[in-house]
Amino acid sequence: MKLLQLLLLIPLTFLSGTPARALENVVVSIAPLQSLVAGVMGDTGTSVLLVPPGSSPHSYSLRPSQAQALQDAMIVFRVSRGLETFLEKSLETLAINAEIIAVVETRGLTLLGFRTTNGEALRTGPTRLHEHDQDPHVWLDPVNAQKIVGAIAAALGAADRRNSATYRRNAARLQARLEALNSDLSAALAPLKDVPFITFHDGFQYLEFRYRLNSAGFVTTSPDLPAGTGRMDTLRAGLEAGEIKCVFSEPQFNATAIETLLEGTGARHAILDTLGADFTPGPELYFEMMAQNLAALSECLQP
Repeated sequence: MKLLQLLLLIPLTFLSGTPARALENVVVSIAPLQSLVAGVMGDTGTSVLLVPPGSSPHSYSLRPSQAQALQDAMIVFRVSRGLETFLEKSLETLAINAEIIAVVETRGLTLLGFRTTNGEALRTGPTRLHEHDQDPHVWLDPVNAQKIVGAIAAALGAADRRNSATYRRNAARLQARLEALNSDLSAALAPLKDVPFITFHDGFQYLEFRYRLNSAGFVTTSPDLPAGTGRMDTLRAGLEAGEIKCVFSEPQFNATAIETLLEGTGARHAILDTLGADFTPGPELYFEMMAQNLAALSECLQP
């Protein structure tokens, strides 16, 4: 009888092997990062996404329910101060009890500095990059994403020790998928690495760096700033001369400048996506976004 009474005191979730749902108050800034968080969390819980796919993290406005989620948060995952600029005051005033994880601080990441519109580094030499000098689009490099997944698992495991082993297992499976993705991208993009192209803004430097792609620059240094007349004239001259083979726009930004550049040049046009604009938030969004980017690059950069 005593043994039966003891067994009745043991949580049913432990006996069944189902993870305990302990972490309900996890908030994530952007959809690709939430996709990685969801992959690590698995069935243990869900997270609140702040910026919907396709919206800009530079100028987003929180809804009341999202402000409440920040107020209740145990953990907030973000990329950096340089990306989700709308979050700064909200984190200070609302998420006062949350642990804030900025993934650019993950140990071992490849970090790149901002560039001028023709692709030259704004800062040169061995100077250590401070956060305000860093290009924040670190997740577009699958090797960086593997390390970010490890940091996510560590943060979740520290906050929820009952499920820490589950987070580690999920992270290991996710890192294996990211390694396979890296291999696929390397094989598919290697024959295209010499084809010059331009993008709307400097959002794809990590993808270019990892796979040695030939960026000829970009239209504007910031999606919030219009391109200058001189810059547009320079790019159009390169397009008309056939030096630049492809122009990439982005789904969340106005494509008027790109359309003006392309008119009458014969250059190809495709869409690259940093935020998963066309996909449903969840663990597959990151991989769907990267597959779509690979298809766009492969089609537009064909000789």
